[in-house]
Amino acid sequence: MTRAFFFLIGLFFLAAGCREKITPTWEIPQSPASDRLTSVFFHDAKNGFVAGGRRFDQNLIFHTADGGQTWERQMPAELFEKIVFNLAFRDALTGLAICFEGKVLRTFDGGNHWEIRQTEGWMPLRGIALVSDSVVVVVGGNGYDKGVIHRSEDFGYTWAVVDTPGYELRDVVFTDAQTGYACGYGTIIKTTDGGKTWAFTPAKNEFFTSLSFVDAQTGFAVGRTGTIVKTTDGGFTWEVLRNGNNPANPRHFYQKVRFWDSETGYIVGDKGLILKTSDAGHSWKKLEKETLENLHDLHLFDEGDGIVVGESGTILRFRE
Repeated sequence: MTRAFFFLIGLFFLAAGCREKITPTWEIPQSPASDRLTSVFFHDAKNGFVAGGRRFDQNLIFHTADGGQTWERQMPAELFEKIVFNLAFRDALTGLAICFEGKVLRTFDGGNHWEIRQTEGWMPLRGIALVSDSVVVVVGGNGYDKGVIHRSEDFGYTWAVVDTPGYELRDVVFTDAQTGYACGYGTIIKTTDGGKTWAFTPAKNEFFTSLSFVDAQTGFAVGRTGTIVKTTDGGFTWEVLRNGNNPANPRHFYQKVRFWDSETGYIVGDKGLILKTSDAGHSWKKLEKETLENLHDLHLFDEGDGIVVGESGTILRFRE
């Protein structure tokens, strides 16, 4: 009787915690697309990009100069119809887009023109990190058992294969010019030489999809089955904040994590899921849903002010 009583009490508090929600103000800019949007990047409050498409037959890159109210499509210099998975810009004019089949697009005029470069192996490229003005690291893979790490020292003009691990990689971040992390199927790996070599960290048992570091020591990772992990010692150990493999937890599917500062962060995922923490990841509250579409990326303008993108051309801006 006592054991059953405490079990029911535990379920009550778990359910109560899941009911904690934030009700933001939503803005729904007119979307320029009806297909998947996978990436969003803003230089400032007005100027930004979204990208996506269809894996085999559509390339989408759009630019806005009015905070997302209107969008202008941008096209590569050559005929190219493959999905863009991610964007990264060095400054307002200079940026890269990484794509299906190992394609990398480069622009030096704010996206008005894009040139195409090809990486060896032709694998989908998912994550990108601008390590310095010239050094770039990209990661990707195909399925669960084929991965790739490429490194460029001339801002994406030429690429060297660093590794072809037996696991897909989804994201890569650097905390300084030497130290970086990449995550993917069953692992988080670390480099201390600018991306030339990589070693395993103890993180495992999840298909990690996204990383966010707030300083040299403190970072977070999320995964496809709803796991959240945190390190406070530069990846030597990882604390499990949420175990996505625990059947007692509601089922979540996470796509991206972004932290504004050491306390405040957001996660987006499938079926319109947006979570916020204000205590360094120890507890999370849901933002009231405005869509049931799967969400793939978000950009934070400020704490409580962000824009998310996802399936079916979804673009939403929230303000708390």
